[in-house]
Amino acid sequence: MKVTVFRIYSLMFILSMICLFSSCKKENNDFQPMVGTVWIHQFRPGDNIINGAAAALHFGKSKVEYYALDGNMKIKRLIKSLDYRVREQTIVIGIKECTLNDNALNFNGRTYYRSNKKISDLQAK
Repeated sequence: MKVTVFRIYSLMFILSMICLFSSCKKENNDFQPMVGTVWIHQFRPGDNIINGAAAALHFGKSKVEYYALDGNMKIKRLIKSLDYRVREQTIVIGIKECTLNDNALNFNGRTYYRSNKKISDLQAK
């Protein structure tokens, strides 16, 4: 009888340790909604930007690509590729901390809006 009780408690202990350690692994699901999204900032005539009509941010799993767009909203060139991480309402792109909400992202002093475009929609055909 004592051996059976000991085995039951041992098994319960082992199972509780498995549950404890498997729940300790922190999945960072904060950034998952960002993967594959495209955010666009359109310049106004008063911005005096001569190299493009807009800028786009395309989020991958751990990198964000920063593009210049022409007047037809097609990629003109890749400006930079930067690491990023998301924590709640804050996103860090490279070394810059930005404010993030569902549809807007403030980066480099400009507001980018979430678009329904895919990166393939921005590529010249």
